[in-house]
Amino acid sequence: MKKHLISIAALLVLFCPATFTQVGIKGGVNMSSIAAEADDIEEKNAILGWQAGLMLTVPVHDWFSIQPEVLYIRKGSKHEFLGSDVEFRLDYIEVPVLAMLKPGGGPVVLEVGPQFSYLANAKTTFKNGPFGEDITVDEDRDNYEPLDVGVVLGIGLSFEKFLFDLRYTRGFNSIDKARTIGNTEYSSGARNFNLQASIGVYF
Repeated sequence: MKKHLISIAALLVLFCPATFTQVGIKGGVNMSSIAAEADDIEEKNAILGWQAGLMLTVPVHDWFSIQPEVLYIRKGSKHEFLGSDVEFRLDYIEVPVLAMLKPGGGPVVLEVGPQFSYLANAKTTFKNGPFGEDITVDEDRDNYEPLDVGVVLGIGLSFEKFLFDLRYTRGFNSIDKARTIGNTEYSSGARNFNLQASIGVYF
């Protein structure tokens, strides 16, 4: 995991213009769900996760900059199965590349752009089962799509060295691979949906 994160961060620094003025760290919390469509999301199935990583700001104009980031983020969902609470967790290394717009040059920041995600881990935890123990199972990553592409929409406040933002993100790809059952190919079509709140500090 650390090797992947360091490698991607190094590539960002290498390919960003030498004129970038700010490098920072950020972290926060997420409320994540997995569903086929946004209309299918149920609040009771959402789980609380976290995110942390690096950000770089490349200025283009007083009111416009480009901000690539490298984040390690925990997503997933939960549901009930045979009397147990089942929590499904997906850990991704994500690289959002965002256009940061400051209307009127003020502190308000509008964020929009694509994000690219690499699946690092998949785990399932069974809680409150018949034996009263929590059991965590490492999933076979080969059953899931390793890459996801999505979109980020956000709003924030920027004050010199600090950035506070709230984002909505969604993936466009199904998280699980198609499987053949009998003569029929089956895919759940489930996708990642996520709300993120974070605080960033620039050096």
